[in-house]
Amino acid sequence: LPMGRKVVVAADERGHFSSAFKFNGRQIDGMIDTGATLVAINISTARRIGLSLNPSDFSHEVSTANGTIKAAVAMID
Repeated sequence: LPMGRKVVVAADERGHFSSAFKFNGRQIDGMIDTGATLVAINISTARRIGLSLNPSDFSHEVSTANGTIKAAVAMID
């Protein structure tokens, strides 16, 4: 967004913040984690937006609410 503009996303009835996002030109529905450090997407979403990942790409450990997992790092639009 250009500086000085803002987007307001209202919480749903469960208190979650969901919206539509554009990654690599593709619209993806997602949830906003207000405490997250990174944007995380699953492998099927990664494929949908044109990322080709190999098992060897999953070399970074990431802590989640469900424990530690291996993740791949990628730059997207």
